[in-house]
Amino acid sequence: MVAKIICLLIFAKISCANWDFNSVRYTFSNEGDQEPRLTGHVQNWATLVQNYILQLASDGLRTERTQSFYDLADYTFEHKDGDETVATVKNYLGDYFIKKQKASQRLADEIVRLHDDFVRNPKQNLKST
Repeated sequence: MVAKIICLLIFAKISCANWDFNSVRYTFSNEGDQEPRLTGHVQNWATLVQNYILQLASDGLRTERTQSFYDLADYTFEHKDGDETVATVKNYLGDYFIKKQKASQRLADEIVRLHDDFVRNPKQNLKST
């Protein structure tokens, strides 16, 4: 909600900054080239909004400062063997996922058994709970 209010205030500030709305008559065709054109005003307004948003993003994200950190970093080449990495992860996590799969299957089997018992004897199961 606060972001919407800020955007509306920015919009009002940019769009109304230096305009005299009483003296502006818009035309859409080539007639009266001396008169201001609506498309020109819209394009100028859109450019102002774009530049303002880009400046806000740049100030908020501090892109120049962030880029300077990337520029100062010491990048080195490191060769990684994908097959070796996959084998290591498989050895490390392989049993984990097998155990989880077996536990899930036991849980599903127990749920099926409980459901079947309830369907066969609904009155008896309600009394025991």
